[in-house]
Parts: sequence; C-alpha cells; structure tokens
Amino acid sequence: MKSHPGDWRAWSFLATVQRSGDPAESLQAWRRAVELAPDGAQALHGLAAALLRGGQSGEALPLARRAARLAPFSAAVVDNSAAVAADLGLCEEALSTQRRALEILGERAAPMTRSEYTERLSNYEKQCAGEGTPATRVSPTP
Repeated sequence: MKSHPGDWRAWSFLATVQRSGDPAESLQAWRRAVELAPDGAQALHGLAAALLRGGQSGEALPLARRAARLAPFSAAVVDNSAAVAADLGLCEEALSTQRRALEILGERAAPMTRSEYTERLSNYEKQCAGEGTPATRVSPTP
C-alpha cells in the first residue's frame, strides 16, 4: 500500500486478495477502504460482506443497508443486504430485499446467478416460516 495509501480502491483490492489468506487482515483492509470512501457503496458492501463472513452481522447491518441505499440498482449489493438481514432473523427485510435483488438482476442474468438468488429467497422463506436456520451467504466481493 506504499504506492497508493490514500486510494480506497487499492485497499479494496488488498482486502479481496487477502480474503483467501488472512480474514483479519482482509477485514482491516476493508475498514481502511471505508475510512477513505465512507460514501462508497463498493467499500461498504465489501466490509459488510467480510463482517457477515466473520459472524458479525450486527455490525454489518448498517453498512449493508447504506451500501444498498447508495447502489440501489446493484443486485450484488442488495443481495448482500438481504443476506445480512436474514442472518439476523429480520425476515420481512430479508425477504423484501432479496425480492428486490432478483428484480434488479432481471431475466437476462446468467441462469446460474439467477438460480442462486432464487435459491436464497427460497431459503429465507423457509427460515422465516421456521423451517430452516439462518444461512449465511455472501455476494461476490466487489
């Protein structure tokens, strides 16, 4: 980070690379990206996703919601917001947000991606009906 210490994109890239290595370092890099770009939907989305993966959904929720407000037409960002809500048992929010993610995704999306979003909606419906347990699923990191 010596060459671009003030560039949130560099920190985002570092966080993405470190995700497969050290989750704590990845989380720290996402936090730095958000410090540098507090209104950046991608940075907020990345941090929320990392927190969700780390079992910190409570901290992730306001970040995921904010990212979804800043990028309301990004299916991945909205999908991640639904995943955080579902993980916290916020059924109404999880269901309505996942439905919105599917709408944004549209019919032209790759069949596999559409299938994944539809499956998550089905899982949330089961979870909210008391038939399942919270299923943490995170959107691809930006």
